[in-house]
Formats: sequence, structure tokens, C-alpha cells
Amino acid sequence: MKVKKDPKMRREAFIKAATELFVEKGYDAVSIRAVLDAVGDKTASPSVFYYYFPSKEALYRTCVRTVAKSYLSGLREGFSSDCKSLEERLVLLVSRMETSMREDRQLLLTGKSVPNRLFILDMREQVTSEAAEMWSDYFYRTGLYSGSEAQIWAQFLSGGIGEIVYRNMLETDRSEEEAYTVMDAVVGFVPTVIGFSDEERRRLFRAWRKHREEERDGCTD
Repeated sequence: MKVKKDPKMRREAFIKAATELFVEKGYDAVSIRAVLDAVGDKTASPSVFYYYFPSKEALYRTCVRTVAKSYLSGLREGFSSDCKSLEERLVLLVSRMETSMREDRQLLLTGKSVPNRLFILDMREQVTSEAAEMWSDYFYRTGLYSGSEAQIWAQFLSGGIGEIVYRNMLETDRSEEEAYTVMDAVVGFVPTVIGFSDEERRRLFRAWRKHREEERDGCTD
């Protein structure tokens, strides 16, 4: 078998095409042949597919991880910003969530089909698990919680945010303004779990509102 050059780009083409198929049709309805056809290898044998992936299940898991990674990359940037104040870090976190949600939503929202929901649920499970680890580490580093408390509250926080974002992703008629409203809900949820004082909450909301205004002004320039 002659393998085409640049296997990394070729593998990425398989992931992109397969993700769209899995979202639209669901795992069971997608065949290896369909994936080969989608990437333009309509005459290729299944051996081409198996060069890149050991099985269809492995490809599916890779697709889920890839979409989840896109969302999580923004969160990692926010969590790693130790040089910023607490309010600045939380604003950065929420803004990264909003950006990732908007970008990934365009990929995932092909309709309110069962296959679509199953893919989002699988992605949500992975995102929630990894986000909980980030929050737990964040609580340890900042001293907000320690020991088992950090893990418990991290799981609660990532699960709650996941539910808020998930519900938004299932709505096909969300406007940009409504997406901001969802992020407002996240900004209200996070300090409640962390245990912010009223003054700290007000500071966080002021910082978030300022960020939104600056972002909007930047878009209109």
C-alpha cells in the first residue's frame, strides 16, 4: 500500500470528516467506507483507514477528544494565568468558555437529533472530567479549598458549568446576546461555589461587564 505524504494532515482530515458524520448520523450509522468517501478516498480499500486508526471506535474517541481539546485549551490558558488577580483570572476563564462554546457550537449544532446529543454528551463527559482536575488544582494553588474539599467542589463546579453550557449548545436559535447571558449565569454560579463575599462578587461582575464592553467596542472599531 502506498501511503500519501504528510500523514499528520491526512489523519486530521479523517478526524474532521468523521466528526461531522458522527454528529449528523451517530456512531452506529457511520461506516469506515463512509469515512473514506468523506475524505475523498472513494476507491481506497479499508486498509487506508486502518493505517491511521485501529478501529472505528478509536476514531470516534479521537473525534470526541479533539472537540473537547478545543474547548479545554481556552480553559487552560485562564487557569495558568497566575500573574493575574482572581477577578482577572475568572474573567479570562469565562471569556475563553464563551469563545470556545461559540466556535464549537457551530460544529455541533446540526439539529436536535439523538446522534447529535449523544456526541455532545460524550464530549461533555470528557470536558467535565478534565475541567474538574483544573479546578481542583486551582483550589489547591489559591488555598480556596484543600484536600477532598477541593476535589468535591471542583466536580460540583465543573458539572454545573457543563450543564449550563450543554443546555445552551442544544438550542439552535441562540443569538450572540443570549450566549452572553449564559456566560452571565456562569459568572454568577462560580463565585457562589467558591464562596465569594458580596463585595468580591460585585468586583467580579464589574470586571466581567468591563471585559464585555471592551470586547464589543473592539468588534465595532
